[in-house]
Amino acid sequence: MDVPEVTFFDCRIAIRQPTSQHVAMFNRLRSALHPLTLAGIVTWVAVALGSRAVDASLQPWVWTILIVFLVAMLAGDMLPGQHRHAGRAMLVGVEVICALVLVWLSPRTGVAPVLLVVTVAQMATLFPPRVTGPAVVVLNVALYLLLREGGHREPLLVTVLYAGFQAFAALTAHYARTAEAA
Repeated sequence: MDVPEVTFFDCRIAIRQPTSQHVAMFNRLRSALHPLTLAGIVTWVAVALGSRAVDASLQPWVWTILIVFLVAMLAGDMLPGQHRHAGRAMLVGVEVICALVLVWLSPRTGVAPVLLVVTVAQMATLFPPRVTGPAVVVLNVALYLLLREGGHREPLLVTVLYAGFQAFAALTAHYARTAEAA
């Protein structure tokens, strides 16, 4: 029988190992507090606040897409181990589609492309640069076309600015992943 000793101030109470049912909860909490996840949540909140400027008739669509993006971003950390990589890749694809649809719905607000910075950082943690690089080029061509067709005055400038942020996020995430693996 494992009864904690309290009369002699034995430390076993404070350092007791969590039971197996609690390990999964702690791992999920730890992944939810991961810096990339926290940055993604803060970015999502900023985009959500900025989306108030979108036409009122589009608000239900915008909020639905924002919520789908957030769920996809957070769900990646809760996938089972055996299908985690494929599932996360699919969820990042959902995030990219959501971000591009938000750009399409509101090309002049300028906030939705920030979500692409988050997705590019996630891509850099999932795939090697030879996969992430071409995917980001395709993503930015789509961003440029959506901004241009939406009547943005400077679609190329905006695309290049966001591409710079994406490159920084991707390199930071890539180096963090390689340092963690070393």
